Amino acid sequence: MRSRLRIRIAALNCFCIASIISFGPSLFAQSLFNPKKLPSDWMSPPILRQRLLALAGQDAMNCGRASQSSLAPADVTDCALQQFAAKKNFYARYDLEGFDSEQTIGFAFDGEKLYTVTWQRMMGWTGKQKLKTQECPLPIQLTKTRSGRLHCSLDDILPDTDAIY
Repeated sequence: MRSRLRIRIAALNCFCIASIISFGPSLFAQSLFNPKKLPSDWMSPPILRQRLLALAGQDAMNCGRASQSSLAPADVTDCALQQFAAKKNFYARYDLEGFDSEQTIGFAFDGEKLYTVTWQRMMGWTGKQKLKTQECPLPIQLTKTRSGRLHCSLDDILPDTDAIY
């Protein structure tokens, strides 16, 4: 019984090694994670996208997700500003660099109200996620920052660390 188990384990190990040797040289991380081959929101937190869609409406224009490996913030912002000027629903997302967390800020416009939605996941043992939604103050003054992102209030730049979703 034990000898059969050992033979099966040895055969499985040989198969694994042969697979790695035959396929290994053709696999590259760059080709697997090429952002041009993946959906535009492949890394966006699902909870954030769901919230943005709920606020902006299912027919809202997806202006994109700006990050280090995809669209430039100015491209996303230009789309959002055009939609806002036309009073059309939209949502937009921006990945922010954090030292000990992943952060994304999103904007959702429903044709009347503009919202900021901040998502944050802390690194470490707990991996707590935080989601904070705020309505931009009236009258809405949507602007582009020097970094190319949207801006409607100070709170969308400095997320509240106490709001846990």
